[in-house]
Amino acid sequence: MSVIARILYFIFFSFLNSYFNSQGFGLAATIVFILAFVAVIPPLSKLTRFNVVHHFFFGRFFEASTQNEAEESDEKVHSETIVEGETKEEGRQSSIKTEETTIAESKENDPLSFEHVSDNLKNDKEFAMAAVIKDGRNLFNASDDLKNDKEIVMAAVKDCGMTLSNASDDLKNDREIVMAAVKNDGEAIQYAPNDLKNDREIIMTAVSTNGTALMYLSEHFNNDKEIVMTAASNGIRWALEGVSDELKNDKEVIMAAVKNYGYSLAHASNELKNDKEVIIAAVESIGEDALEYASDSLKSDKDIL
Repeated sequence: MSVIARILYFIFFSFLNSYFNSQGFGLAATIVFILAFVAVIPPLSKLTRFNVVHHFFFGRFFEASTQNEAEESDEKVHSETIVEGETKEEGRQSSIKTEETTIAESKENDPLSFEHVSDNLKNDKEFAMAAVIKDGRNLFNASDDLKNDKEIVMAAVKDCGMTLSNASDDLKNDREIVMAAVKNDGEAIQYAPNDLKNDREIIMTAVSTNGTALMYLSEHFNNDKEIVMTAASNGIRWALEGVSDELKNDKEVIMAAVKNYGYSLAHASNELKNDKEVIIAAVESIGEDALEYASDSLKSDKDIL
């Protein structure tokens, strides 16, 4: 076969090879290529022809195999990505369910469990409202935004007046909030600003619920008989600790105090500690322990013993 014929055959088979490849007939293209080298180019040594054919034939299928493996690998990665995404979504849903469970448990069980919930829940008004209604002390764990929410703080101080300490500065200056707090516990007045500590209505409310509130008032109220009498009737021993000497020597004030809490006798004037009627009232309140504060002469009085 002439050189020109060989070239023409080779071009023809190359065209067929390209055509079959473009149509996806890889096997047909391979056969055509084999024919091109075996039949059309005999001058090549058998070894050379074998090497070329072997390389082309197995190389082509190796590439195909590699491509298939790559496609399978991509599909595997895609599947793993989907599974990972589903796992993350399940984790998110689980987290939501956990928080919902925490809400339910907090409402039904320990109210202070509000301390352990997520920051998102601490900033959730509905959840915070349920928590402070159950126990006002939960305001301590609420977010700063909710500590400045009048509805939340109002609900909290109505349950626990001392929670006023956790309210924002703005709400500590709110008269309605402070009034609600001292109605629950008079001692909450200690967290009120000075102008509200001088509000007589708030003061009277505070000493009516807890006479110890008197300790947190301005000094001039220590000589206000109405306020001191009210505090003495609703307080404990320390309610009279800071009152004026004049009122410590006022029998009406001291009688009100010892009837409520016999240990208040400790703050009476020496004159009233020697008053038989006052000592008897104190003894009736707490027993013989009251005699510790009585005058020496009354400690051995048979009528009292």
